[in-house]
Amino acid sequence: MRIKRSVCLTVFVLLAGGCGSGSAQGQRPQPATIQVLEGELEFGFELLRRVHSVETPGENIFISPLSVAMALGMAYNGAAGSTEAALREALALGDVTAAEMGAAYRRLVDRLLELDSAVEFLPANSIWYREGLEVRAEFLELNRRDYDAEVTALEFDRPEAAPTINGWVKEKTKGLIDKIVEPPIDPLMMLFLVNAFYFKGRWTDPFQPELTAARPFRLADGSTKQVPTMAFAAPRPVGYYRGTGVEALELTYGDSAFVMTIVMPDDPGAIGGLVASLTPERWGTIVGGLATSPFEVYMPKFKMEYEITLNDALQAMGMGVAFDPAGADFSGIGRGPRPLYISEVKHKTYVDVNEEGTEAAAVTGVGVRVTSVPPRISVDRPFVFAIRERSSRAVLFLGVMMEPGNR
Repeated sequence: MRIKRSVCLTVFVLLAGGCGSGSAQGQRPQPATIQVLEGELEFGFELLRRVHSVETPGENIFISPLSVAMALGMAYNGAAGSTEAALREALALGDVTAAEMGAAYRRLVDRLLELDSAVEFLPANSIWYREGLEVRAEFLELNRRDYDAEVTALEFDRPEAAPTINGWVKEKTKGLIDKIVEPPIDPLMMLFLVNAFYFKGRWTDPFQPELTAARPFRLADGSTKQVPTMAFAAPRPVGYYRGTGVEALELTYGDSAFVMTIVMPDDPGAIGGLVASLTPERWGTIVGGLATSPFEVYMPKFKMEYEITLNDALQAMGMGVAFDPAGADFSGIGRGPRPLYISEVKHKTYVDVNEEGTEAAAVTGVGVRVTSVPPRISVDRPFVFAIRERSSRAVLFLGVMMEPGNR
């Protein structure tokens, strides 16, 4: 099926330690909401930098900062003391409380769900806890209210426990991710906090499948690879930015609320420097400088799956205490046989970029006459890409494409 689909999954695993309402479109955002969204952008680029710095050179990356942040938000509802402070710092929340963060994400999700009927955005959260764990009612209620979390008590020792959680994952990601928990479940595991996103967007202006052909893609090591590359039959209006050492383009989905933004260094070997340099300020300069003009666009067709354990990245971002059996304080979650701490943060994603656009938008550009050779954009070298919503600036997904065709 030729559509653009993305899906991601984040799960927080908590162990028993070994030691003692939505806003209407157009409403002015509340200060806490602004801080949460600005923090999510800062958190997302820092997370991308951390992941890129430890990933195998040349490996493609695809993460969802929003998914990880929302899963962290559910844990934040149960954190206290230095653990609460560490989560707040990692998420760049300033003085925003867990309740304010939850309310901000509730408003954001409500907004994203109503923006564009041509885009399918399906968020889902769940809490799975070991039968017998004394979970605080307030913790569960906050996560039900703000994250619409489904809550289930399971006998983790039973063989059907892991398949039950994985079945939920498969359903919420429409079969694109079918496993996050490996059986049998460790006897010390007390709780799983799971966030899943499914996104399907149809290009406002489609690529023509019959024009897809092998074209050269310049790799970071200086070599060239032939990859399936999509093209427009005629110039289409796209956002374009040219800055020192970089160029960017932006393609829209549906009614143009959701977009894919692509940023490329002029030198394919400079992709690492580009990733390291991306901050909310530089990102704002790039997306703020995008101007719409007609271009011929050549863009790789690609599909990839990505999986990473985020423990090291999150600890490097200041969350070390949350992973410390002797120091973590998740007393707001409940009481287990021993104190709770985060043992593992697993993140899985899937993305499929193809040619299809919305049928209603296929007429865009009809009647355009070109009197000279039109300007051309070729996405023919490593690039950073983001799937985002423009008005809120929320970044749903961030990726680094080093080599199309690598999974």
